[in-house]
Amino acid sequence: AAVMVGVAFAGHEVLAYDEGRFEINLRVRPDWQGNGVGKLLYRTVLELLAPFEPRELVAMAWRNLPRPSRFLIERGF
Repeated sequence: AAVMVGVAFAGHEVLAYDEGRFEINLRVRPDWQGNGVGKLLYRTVLELLAPFEPRELVAMAWRNLPRPSRFLIERGF
């Protein structure tokens, strides 16, 4: 049986629309974090957004979850 281990979303912020600004949301099951799933999702989101020439990416992470926060910090967020 297939198991979903991660998901990614990207789009404009509904309440703060700006054509070149995109919000991304990556979610990886905790038991799969550290196995490259987040990196693959992130690269895929960047590839899919490339034609829109984003000038700014916005992402959020819970402060009490060190792994997602570190993931974003390592990528310049």
